[in-house]
Amino acid sequence: MADPEIDAILADMRATMAEFRAETEAVSEQLELEKRADAAEAAELEKARRNGEHGREWQAVQQSIDLGKTTLEDVISGVDPSPEAKALRAMMQSTLPAARAEFAAVVETQQQDGDLAELQRAQAELAVALEQLNRLNLNP
Repeated sequence: MADPEIDAILADMRATMAEFRAETEAVSEQLELEKRADAAEAAELEKARRNGEHGREWQAVQQSIDLGKTTLEDVISGVDPSPEAKALRAMMQSTLPAARAEFAAVVETQQQDGDLAELQRAQAELAVALEQLNRLNLNP
């Protein structure tokens, strides 16, 4: 015979699980859309750099990146000693305040990724608890 109190607890847990699933799916979908948009934006930026739309320095650096001779990280960090990389670093230093704002946006995105992971962990814990309660509520 089923216990009404346990049945109510199970119903509440199932409802909570459904909410977690819906929220997890919504967050996952939003993050996937943002990742696709970021990738498309990066591809367009690289294309524009290749075409010289951001100046000769960027065009030369993008060609070096495409050929595997350097990386954007090497250009930014100073590892790439080429004259074009040096010129770009000088330009970047002059636009540092805007870059800081962009970095803040990246940090916020990473925090959202962490929120999704936390939500998934909570969902898994709730699923385990629900399974345990289901085992306790065995019908004879």
